Amino acid sequence: MTYTYAGPRAKALQNKLLSENELEMLLSAKSFEEAYKNLHQTFFYNYITKQTPQNLPYILESVVEDAKKTLISIAPKPHLLDVLWLKYDFYNLGAIIKSTMKSIPEEEIEKMCFKSGKYPPQLLVKKYTEGKMIDTNVHLLHAAKEAKNYKEVSDIGRAMNINYFRAVKEIAENNSDQFVKKYISLIIDLFNVRANLRTLSYGKENEPPYPIFISGGSFKREATENKEELLKKFSCIGGESACKECTDEYKETGSLRMIEKRCDEHITQFIKESSYNAFSIAPLFSYFQGVKNNVQIVRIILVAKRTGMSEYDLRKILRRLYV
Repeated sequence: MTYTYAGPRAKALQNKLLSENELEMLLSAKSFEEAYKNLHQTFFYNYITKQTPQNLPYILESVVEDAKKTLISIAPKPHLLDVLWLKYDFYNLGAIIKSTMKSIPEEEIEKMCFKSGKYPPQLLVKKYTEGKMIDTNVHLLHAAKEAKNYKEVSDIGRAMNINYFRAVKEIAENNSDQFVKKYISLIIDLFNVRANLRTLSYGKENEPPYPIFISGGSFKREATENKEELLKKFSCIGGESACKECTDEYKETGSLRMIEKRCDEHITQFIKESSYNAFSIAPLFSYFQGVKNNVQIVRIILVAKRTGMSEYDLRKILRRLYV
């Protein structure tokens, strides 16, 4: 099955996302009301015409949910898109488990969850509380079983991460799509870099955060056992010149902020470059990432305008996050 229709369709959809001029129009608005009014001149128009500003969270969730439904409907192999959805399911399951331990009501738990997963949050809550996770993904079932043995939040997160990567590696192994294989290898590599630099910086042996290594990337466990080797791997993956400032900051301050940002940038760059092949699944990944990015930017802008943040400070935040 080919992407002669799905790839170009996703490309066309991406062209309808926020343009530079539209973003500038939102940023330069003098108030929340003006920014919200300007949003009517963007692709968000169809979502806000019958809604009030108080329904902003619902509006933004609807944008992402519609993008997801569209991609599933046009993809020749929609199960490959589970690579995108499942990370939200594992995040949601972790939130459900932690919240259940604190006896938080189910309706409150659902509000903490992303709606971008394969399974609706209310379904995951129901299956978990009823002990019927077997009806979902087998790796979600394993994650739930493992997490029941833990009390520490970091341990629960560890179980979610390990089983998420097991789930997506299984997808890659059972399919021949080269973009998906390369994408999963890349996110494994960058996860190993981030998780183990965090461990080496803040953790001690046999204390959280524990060392963690996910196989399936481009390097072996031995490369995660010291900072210098990890930083070398990070520079090889993300580009030596692009990573130099990040590694310098880390060496000087121990902060992972710029490394985290560069990892996200590199994933975005990989997807963008891959999406030039319009007749592949890559444009579908690129479109969904673009939608998520637009939604997050709009959320930040409108919250900033509502709280009276200056345009200068708002632009500084967006530069730090997205530029």
